[in-house]
Amino acid sequence: MFKVFLKFLFIISFFSFRFVKPVTLGGDKNYAEKNKINKEEKKKNFLKLIKQTPENNSIEFKDSKIELEFNDKIDLDVKKIRFQPFLLNHDNVFKYKINGNKLRIDIINQLNKDTTYQINFTDAIKDLDGNSCENIVVTFATGKELNKGTLNGHIKDLMTNKDCENCLVALYRTDRNKNEGVDKKKAFAHILNEENPDYFIHTDEKGQYKINNIANGEYFLCAGETTAEKLICDPKKNKYGFSSEPIIIQNNEITKDIDILLANIEKFKIIEQKTDENNFIIKFDRQVKDFSIKLLINSRRFSESLKSAKINEERNTISLNINNFDGLLPNIDHLPCEITAYDEYGEMLQEKINIHFKNIDKKKEIEKNDIKIESLEKILTTQSLINFKIISEKKIENIDTAKIEMFLKNKIGTKYPIPITRLNIDISNKKEVFVKYDKTIEEIFNIMLTQGDNAENQLSQMRYDDIKLEILIKKQGIFFSDRSTNEEISQTFIFIKNFGSISGNINVKNKHFKVQLLNDKYEVIAEKQDINTFSFEKIKKGEYFVRLLIWDIKNPQWSCGNIFYKKEHDLVFFYDKKIDIINNLNISNINFDIN
Repeated sequence: MFKVFLKFLFIISFFSFRFVKPVTLGGDKNYAEKNKINKEEKKKNFLKLIKQTPENNSIEFKDSKIELEFNDKIDLDVKKIRFQPFLLNHDNVFKYKINGNKLRIDIINQLNKDTTYQINFTDAIKDLDGNSCENIVVTFATGKELNKGTLNGHIKDLMTNKDCENCLVALYRTDRNKNEGVDKKKAFAHILNEENPDYFIHTDEKGQYKINNIANGEYFLCAGETTAEKLICDPKKNKYGFSSEPIIIQNNEITKDIDILLANIEKFKIIEQKTDENNFIIKFDRQVKDFSIKLLINSRRFSESLKSAKINEERNTISLNINNFDGLLPNIDHLPCEITAYDEYGEMLQEKINIHFKNIDKKKEIEKNDIKIESLEKILTTQSLINFKIISEKKIENIDTAKIEMFLKNKIGTKYPIPITRLNIDISNKKEVFVKYDKTIEEIFNIMLTQGDNAENQLSQMRYDDIKLEILIKKQGIFFSDRSTNEEISQTFIFIKNFGSISGNINVKNKHFKVQLLNDKYEVIAEKQDINTFSFEKIKKGEYFVRLLIWDIKNPQWSCGNIFYKKEHDLVFFYDKKIDIINNLNISNINFDIN
C-alpha cells in the first residue's frame, strides 16, 4: 500500500513540474513589462481637465462658484493661482475645497461689473504623482460680452538671438500706481518689484505668446525670466526687457516683440578706489557722463592739482595723477574730498572719498615685482615667429640670454629642448622688453625631426595640434635697476595648425558700431569697432556667430538701457546663419547693411 502511495506522489510531482510556469527572482517579466507600459501610458495621458462649471468664456457671470473636475485625484498649490486683471485685495479673493478629483473655488471679493476675468492656474494643480495640469485658464465675463483686446508676439534673447521658452510676459495698467505716492522712476519697473501683473502669460517653446480678453486701457509691457511663484525678475540674475511706449488696447489685436537681456540696474555707485603707480583710480559700476571733485580742506595748491582728474575711454573710471602732489604733502598720506558724478541718465552720485597717494621718490623703485611673459600675437599658429615680451614692474637693466630656454611639449607634458641659435633683445623700454627668435614653430619642428636623436624623433608621432611651447627664464636671468634678479619663471603657449578667417563689410551711417565674433557659447572672442571692412584671422575650427552692436554717435559705447528711465537697449543684429570653420577655410561676404 505504501508503495502505491509513493507511486501516486511521483506521478503528481512529475506533472506539476511539467505544467507549472517557473517563477524567476525578478518576477513575472510580462507583468513588469505591462507595468512599465502602464506607467508610460499614464505619463503620456497626464492630468487632464474633463469638466468645468461655468463653461469657459461664459458671459453674465453672477455666481461666485467655479468647479473643475479632473481625470485623477489632485493636489493644489494655492499660491500659484492668479486672477487677471489684478485684484487689489488679492490675498482674500477666494476660498477653495478639494474633494478627490474635484476642485471648488468660491470667490469672496466683489467682482466689477462689465469686466472679463481670467483665473490662471499656471502649474498649481497636480495629481498625487506630481504631474501638473498646465495652462488652465478659466475665462468669464460679468457683463454681456468678453473683452476683445488681444496682445501677441515673440520673445527672444537679445545677445544670443535664441527663442525664450517659458518666459513671463506681463501687462500692468499705467494708472495702477497713480494715487499711491510711488516713486515715478520706479513705478514703470513693475517686473522688478513684488507686484502682480494685471495680465500675464508664459511663452511657448518657440518664444511665442498670446494674451486674450484684455480690457481696454493703457498698459506697460514687460517680459523676463522669472518663476510662477513671484512673477518678478531679479535684475542681478534674470534677463528682462520692456516696451518704452505704452500698449493701448481698444478692442483690437496688437503684435509686439520684446528682446530680453541681463541689465543690472542698481544705484549708481563707486565699486573700486585704489592707488595704481602714479595715479589714484576711482571706478564706477557704469559710465560717467560728468563729474567734479571738491577738496574738503582749504588749499589752493591742492585744488589746482585735482584738475588733472580725467575719465578713461570706457568712461567708467576716473584717474588722478598723484605726481602733481609731489613735495606738497610731507606729513599726510591722503586728501579728504567729495566727488559728484552723473551717469548717462542724469542720476547723481555724491560721496566723500579719501584720495590716497605716496610721496614719489625718483630714486626708489617698487619693491614688489610681478614678471610676466606674453606672446606678441594673441592667437599663435605654426607659422608664427617666436616673439614674446617680458613685462616687469621694476626696470630691467639687462638679460642673460643663456638663461632663456625653450621647449616643445606634447600632450602628456614631455619636453623637447629647442636649439636656440640667436635671440634678439630690445631693452629700450625698461619695463617691457621684447625678445625675438627668427624661426617659426613649424621650422623648429622640422629641424628637430631631422637633427634629433631617437628620443627626439618621437616628435614625428605628434601632430601640430598637439604642440605646446614653453618659455623658461632661469633664476638670475634678468637683472633689475635696483641690482636684484629674478626667480625662475615660465609660460606655456598653445599653437594651432588648422585655422580659418571670417571677413565682411558693414554699411552703417552716422552711428558707432562694434562687430563681434562669438563662439558656440556666445562668448566674445574677438571684436572690431567702427571698421567698415572687417576681418577676423587665425580662427580655430568650430562653430561661430557674428553679432553687430550699434549705438548713437553721441554716446561713448553701447548701452543695455535703463528701465527706470524707459530707455530701451541700443540695437543688436546677428548674421542670419551660424558659421562653421573647418581646416583652413576662409569665409567672406559676412555683410550687414543697416540703414
